[in-house]
Amino acid sequence: MQKEDWINTILESSADIKPVEPNPYLYQKLMSRLGESSNIPVKGSFVTGWTIAVIMTLVINITGVIAYTALSNQKNETAAVKAISNEIITSTTYNY
Repeated sequence: MQKEDWINTILESSADIKPVEPNPYLYQKLMSRLGESSNIPVKGSFVTGWTIAVIMTLVINITGVIAYTALSNQKNETAAVKAISNEIITSTTYNY
């Protein structure tokens, strides 16, 4: 019961709180600037868009070729090491 009374006194203390009102001049200035920024047109050229698309395609393709080449070289080296290791393992030496 004591906890409920404490909670009720806390809730009642917030009843007298008034919301903060902004300065009318500052509020009007902010709203006018926000309204102005939404009216700025974004200009983009058709050629610029295609240029960016071609460059991105080239970058992706070149990255893929480099990654594929590195992976295939690594596979070739791994295959060579396995082949040599099998030959070394199968050779038997006897020490008398």
